[in-house]
Amino acid sequence: MNITIISVGKLKEKYLKQAIDEYSKRLSRYCKLDIIELPDEKTPDNASEKEELQIKDKEGDLILSKIKDNMHVVAMDLKGENLTSEQFASYIENCGVMGNSNIAFIIGGSLGLSPKVIKRANYKLCFSKMTFPHQLFRVMLLEQIYRGFRIMKNEPYHKWASKSMIGQGELTHSNVCEKEFPLNSIYSLKHWNYLVKTIFLFKNKVS
Repeated sequence: MNITIISVGKLKEKYLKQAIDEYSKRLSRYCKLDIIELPDEKTPDNASEKEELQIKDKEGDLILSKIKDNMHVVAMDLKGENLTSEQFASYIENCGVMGNSNIAFIIGGSLGLSPKVIKRANYKLCFSKMTFPHQLFRVMLLEQIYRGFRIMKNEPYHKWASKSMIGQGELTHSNVCEKEFPLNSIYSLKHWNYLVKTIFLFKNKVS
């Protein structure tokens, strides 16, 4: 299976880059991964609705230029469907069964996705009604894709997380070994930040 992530905005934080590198390496066992990073348009302070639409259209045109005709497009959108990790795994698996082996996940900029990109999407997915930095969200998406493949293969993903993170001081057995991180919880962003900041500390300890 081919997974493409098309994301608007440059990734700057070192720890986020390390987390993306780690998940990219792990995903290489299950799929061919391609991450396309597109420049974002600068949004002026107090931008009007018309200016914001123009910015989204410019970013949208860049996104559409990277989408191939044979891609099954999943737009990350606040109006999309909420899925559990198990349902997300089933969705990816069903795409493969139905012959959609080229899946493109689209992450917009700070203003979201243009109507043209939403129209091109085959499916709209929402992780949470909460607001996350789109740079961090790229890591969250990769983690869920990786989790999805582990679920599909019936592999013990939760075991390596608990063994490696316990003792780091920030995370405990209970909040790492949950069946999935509660993205609709007030603690979600803190959990994800801890996950991102610790993932590269134990990458050599886990097969």
